[in-house]
Formats: sequence, structure tokens, C-alpha cells
Amino acid sequence: MLKEITFQEHGILNGEITDQVNIFLRENNYQINTLFTSPAWINKTLNSYDIDYKFVMFFKDYDLIAVHLRFNEYRGFIRISNYNFMTRILILPILKKLFSYTIWKNPIIFKQDLSQAERNYINHNFELIINKINHVKSSPIDSSRKNQFNNNFVSDWATYIFDFEGKSYSDIRSLYSRNLNRSLNSIKNNPNIHCKRLNFSVQNDVEKYVNWVKIAQKNTGKRFKYNVDTLIQENKYFNLQGFTYEVFIATNNTEILGSLAIYGDAHYVNEFEANASLKAKKSKFMIHDLIRDSVVEFCLKKGILIYDLSGFNPSEDRSKKEEGIKFGKSKFHAEEFKYKILNW
Repeated sequence: MLKEITFQEHGILNGEITDQVNIFLRENNYQINTLFTSPAWINKTLNSYDIDYKFVMFFKDYDLIAVHLRFNEYRGFIRISNYNFMTRILILPILKKLFSYTIWKNPIIFKQDLSQAERNYINHNFELIINKINHVKSSPIDSSRKNQFNNNFVSDWATYIFDFEGKSYSDIRSLYSRNLNRSLNSIKNNPNIHCKRLNFSVQNDVEKYVNWVKIAQKNTGKRFKYNVDTLIQENKYFNLQGFTYEVFIATNNTEILGSLAIYGDAHYVNEFEANASLKAKKSKFMIHDLIRDSVVEFCLKKGILIYDLSGFNPSEDRSKKEEGIKFGKSKFHAEEFKYKILNW
């Protein structure tokens, strides 16, 4: 039996469904960041942005056997979220009508003991749903199903992933490129540069970070929404739900040079929202080398098994910016993975 649960605007999953989904995700957590298919991620997203979502639950009789979360976004929704209420009211209907698209971060998450026939059945029904959508953007699919969609819609994306199981920090550090080790040694030998986790329990620290990141985003054209109270509540809520939300900050004792957030479940984290100060850029500090190395140490200490550096464009005709992103992540020599995404 196929059951699709749809909530519009700021609707949230009720408590009973949330508990059922969270149990399912914990019991079927395999090589994927389940946070991105969780009620917690729905709440986090809706607290920041005026978008809709759809959550699909597949049942065999009364047994939950697969789940999928997707969002209905529109071009410019991050920037629009920072506008005043009246401006949003006036232009939102136009943007949603003319520039909407659907996106998701995870393919379907299946119950682990499903037969291939059951997986195929679910995938078939899922494809019927997806093919009714007008515009899908950068959304991963089961690679075995790529021929079910128009090949013009299917492309490759890639990421670098660390698997820490059975490994020590020295094991991971030995994988780093010579240039990366040289960069890290140079930064770590500088007594004025440090990397630390943001202390969400100290409001002044969070305020300092929020004020800094708003300025840093102007240098890069980013428009992510930052609010002191929201960040504090998100960190507290995620921790209570068994998820991970941390922000790593590099400083020179007087000011912040760079930051990187990570989100994930108890076993798998993705990096998110990297920022650097203008001073760090001008001085050519490879500040995110230091921050990513600190994330590696944090994961090993906390028993987190997978650290996903969150993607790069594997195409040969990628832009200079995309080339820089790939180069910055490739120096860590984590394992490269390619996967299929839908774009139309």
C-alpha cells in the first residue's frame, strides 16, 4: 500500500508519525545521513524559510518500509526570507508560481531487509510521483533506476567521504596530500590561530558568530538566514533528538577567520555553510584546511563513522569556483563517490 502524507506551508508531522519515522531511521541507518529525511530537518527548514515539503511513507500492510522527504523551493527563497513581511507577501505568490522547483538530499531510504521485488515496486511508484513534478533540481536517485527517466534529466554529481571505522587520527592524517600537510603544519605552528567549536550555551559567543557570518556572507553573495535564538534552539533540539549540529570556528584571537557547520545523525555528518572572512581570503590562509581537520578529530572522538565533505561537480567543464571547491576538498584524499541526480 502506498501512502503519501502531504503538509503545505508550515504544517509539521504529528507526534505519532514523528516517533514512527525516527524509529525507522534509527533502525535502518546505513551509509546515509538520515537527518536529511527526518522530521527534525523539516522543522529546521520551515523555521527559516517559507517553503513547502512533501513526505512520502511506503507501507507493507501496517509496516513502514520506506520514506522520502522532498521540499518545494523557488528561486531566491533564501534571499527572500530576509525581506520584511509585507515584501514577502507581495512577491511570494509570483516567485512560487514562476520559479518553483522540487529538491531533496537523500534518495528513498528503504527498510534493510526488503526483497529486490519490493524495492522495485516502491521505486516504480516513486517514479510515478516524481514524473508528475514540473521541475526537479539536483536531487539524488537510486543509480540503478537512471534508465527509468529521460537520460537528458540524469547527470553525475560527486562527493568525498571519510570512513573512520577502525581508523585513528594518524591513519587519516597519513592520507592527506603533501600540500595539505604543509598547510596544516604552517597554520598549527602559528600560535595566534586556533579552531574551536561554537559554544551554543554562551549567548555572547553565538551573537558574535551571527554578526560575523552576516558580514562574511556579503563577501561571497550568500544569503543564509541567521538568528541567534534560532541557532541556539536548533542545537538544543537536534541534540535532544540524537542528531548532530556543530559549528567550527577558526580565529586569530581577536576575530573570526572562517567557519564551517556540520549536520548529521549519530553516525554520519555532512559539512554545510562554509564561510571565510575577507582577511583570511586576502592573506591566503587555507583556513578551511584547519577547520576540516578539526572536524575529522571531532568525528573520531565522538564515534561518528562517516564524514561527507558534501559534494563537488565532477564535470570537466566546471566553473573556476567549482574547480576551487573540488581542489579544496580533494587534498584530504577521502574516497571519491559519484552518484546520479535528476535535473529538469
